[in-house]
Amino acid sequence: MWEGLMAGVAVAGVNGLAAWLLIRWAFEKNNQVFILAVLGGMGVRLALVAAISMGVFKFTQLPAGAYLGGLISAFFICQIMEIALLLRRRAGEGRDKTGKS
Repeated sequence: MWEGLMAGVAVAGVNGLAAWLLIRWAFEKNNQVFILAVLGGMGVRLALVAAISMGVFKFTQLPAGAYLGGLISAFFICQIMEIALLLRRRAGEGRDKTGKS
């Protein structure tokens, strides 16, 4: 059971790390590139998570419930952290443009 749980957490963690790196890269670009990178990146990352999950189910004997429980739990935590990062960076960007700190 623990192997499935940790595998799900690992897949979601790599997905969250990829999101964080993509956001950091895209923040220095213009708004159109930023939106394309974040939304397009999200689609690509979700497709990769689905493909990896299908491979896990097909080629391993990991318990599906534990894997999915770890994946979904860690995914939600990573999603909350991603939203917080975006909001914090956007708030900081707004202060820089207005000259207030």
